[in-house]
Amino acid sequence: MGEQGNVERNRLLGLDKLITPHPFSNVSLFALSLSLQDICDDPHLFVDGMSAHDLNQGQLGNCWFVAACSCLASRESLWQKVSPLPDSLTLGYAGIFHFRFWRFGQWLDVVVDDRLATVNGKLVYCHSNSQNEFWTPLQLPAFAPYPLIP
Repeated sequence: MGEQGNVERNRLLGLDKLITPHPFSNVSLFALSLSLQDICDDPHLFVDGMSAHDLNQGQLGNCWFVAACSCLASRESLWQKVSPLPDSLTLGYAGIFHFRFWRFGQWLDVVVDDRLATVNGKLVYCHSNSQNEFWTPLQLPAFAPYPLIP
């Protein structure tokens, strides 16, 4: 399905909502929420493993998040605590992802779907260098609803 077909499908499903940028960002945009299969033909959580060099900040201005992801990438044992499952894009893919975040002395379990903010079919926020690698962009919507201060 081409970009125009995605736009029409999202409009009919009511998914063509404005995605509000981070309040401290000067980015103002209209983004479509697309599933991973709509973004690329062969999505994976990891392409050639995980590396701190996989990361690009995107338009949000969230360097703190990119830095945290770089720390996860440098120690696989940390990543195993945040995402306890293997590459779920190849093992019984269900369109949802489970992450865990250490917050205020306890683990917080979060499940998100596979829809990500895009403009012209490209990811808007934090993304990997490989167009079909999604371990970083899937973490941001999982973490974003939780304030850093209680």
